[in-house]
Amino acid sequence: MGLANRPNVCVLQNFGGRQFVCRGGLFFIVDGFNVEDLGADRVAIPYEIPCGRLAGTKIKLGFAVPEDFALTPPSGPHVSPRLLPINPQGPHPNGAIHESPFGADWQYWSRPLGHWAQTKRKVRDVLAHINRLFDTL
Repeated sequence: MGLANRPNVCVLQNFGGRQFVCRGGLFFIVDGFNVEDLGADRVAIPYEIPCGRLAGTKIKLGFAVPEDFALTPPSGPHVSPRLLPINPQGPHPNGAIHESPFGADWQYWSRPLGHWAQTKRKVRDVLAHINRLFDTL
């Protein structure tokens, strides 16, 4: 079941000039992105990598939205198209890269947001983590 079809979840786009993802009564602002509901509690956003050796590359970032977001951060990210070789072994930047359940054009980067409790637990904190990943490729 997609996010928008769950009783306590909705995806709103272009609402008052801002974009929101709502889950369980909590709203997450995703300014400047068209949020795509991929079903099964998954969302994707178009994203231009802002830093690192892939700066300027246009991709999609995908996230599995946990039931208890913002207590728990999303895992991932899921990245499309595939940017790095699949390599389940080893650390970032070249390891812990897996097949993604999002589809054949996607890959899953296992990059836990371990400092989540020290953030404000917002979408911008997730994107800051993503940017650090791209900056250190």
